[in-house]
Amino acid sequence: MTVREATLADVPAMVDLLERRRAAYQHYQPVFWKKAADSAEMSKAFLPFVIGKPETVALAADQDGALLGFLIATPTPAPPVYDVPGPTYTVDDFAVAAPEHWASAGQALPVWLAVCALAYLRGYWHPRALAPFLAALV
Repeated sequence: MTVREATLADVPAMVDLLERRRAAYQHYQPVFWKKAADSAEMSKAFLPFVIGKPETVALAADQDGALLGFLIATPTPAPPVYDVPGPTYTVDDFAVAAPEHWASAGQALPVWLAVCALAYLRGYWHPRALAPFLAALV
């Protein structure tokens, strides 16, 4: 399994994972998680927009060309109650292809997000700038 920066080429597989997750959540809680009829189209439009922003951290876990999971985090101001001294990120989307992938991709993606956060604190900004640092961890 490889964890890497997500690209626009990943969007169709990401939409598929989101649609499967939405269907599962709707099954568990039909009122709260009621799936919108146009959710796939909305995701197809939104994901390229958010992935294309330079401040977004979008990570993909794949194996042999198949997307096992992804995570998208965007900068968000922290609520004043937290009194955070610097920028914060919010995980907007996080999905895996199947329950058995929580043990691999489901654990690896947040670890990489944490690495990105630590590297940012050390003066790096975007995952592309972190490539040598991240490669040393694999």
